[in-house]
Amino acid sequence: VDYSINCADSSHKLFKAYALAMTLIYPIGIPLLYWRLLKHAQSKMYLDPGQQNLIGKKAWKRQDVGEEKWEFILMDVEGEEKPSDDEPAFWKEWEKVESVSEDEALEFAIYIRSKIEEEHPTLMRMSFLYSMYEPWCYNFEVKETVRKLILTGGLIFF
Repeated sequence: VDYSINCADSSHKLFKAYALAMTLIYPIGIPLLYWRLLKHAQSKMYLDPGQQNLIGKKAWKRQDVGEEKWEFILMDVEGEEKPSDDEPAFWKEWEKVESVSEDEALEFAIYIRSKIEEEHPTLMRMSFLYSMYEPWCYNFEVKETVRKLILTGGLIFF
């Protein structure tokens, strides 16, 4: 305890008010800021390209010869013809997918998200908020931050 500090002094009251404000702003403000940034990015740039809607659909799929990269086209009409090969040297042959699996839908959604990130550098700067999660869970970091704040901040009450 420092007895040289006067608690009735105006500078002490100012710091006390500042500490109280920061105690409220951080636990509410950080998750709110994350939520706002992700909501804005989702409305403008599609962090979730519809991964859940792809499961079970018919499609055409082909992979790049040297990489894990692949291209994906949904079939709108039954019996749709195979897409044309515009770059046959770089891609394997198109194969028909009768029902898109969860893994294929996830792979496609991550591929689309990476293409969108290339076009929008602003989104790339925020990728630390969503890149660890599946595209349909792009806003999970907000929930995770609130959970961490409750677990660490809640300890003072017990």
